[in-house]
Amino acid sequence: MKKAQHSTPRDEVIDFRQIKNIGPALADDFRRLKLRKPQDLVGKDPLKLYQKICKVDGSFHDPCVLDCFISAVEFMNGKQPKVWWSYTSTRKKKYAHAIQNLRDKYEV
Repeated sequence: MKKAQHSTPRDEVIDFRQIKNIGPALADDFRRLKLRKPQDLVGKDPLKLYQKICKVDGSFHDPCVLDCFISAVEFMNGKQPKVWWSYTSTRKKKYAHAIQNLRDKYEV
């Protein structure tokens, strides 16, 4: 299954890749974070998921991954689907310090 160009209605989503912005690699990231189905994203903290995937991989992930995580969590929490880059400015304002800490930790 390829990355969805649009989101399947929330109540019909059975695979992470049915969520807008989530392709095979990010779907695999969610599974490696022990999330088994899209509904497992409900109520999750996107920053904590991002921090955990960096820790699991032992490397700094591009911050756009956090944008995609925010997008998926927001959608599964009931918001309208948006393109991942619509979350970039929010991420930069809200999570700049956390991103810098991860960058420093992994010496990027």
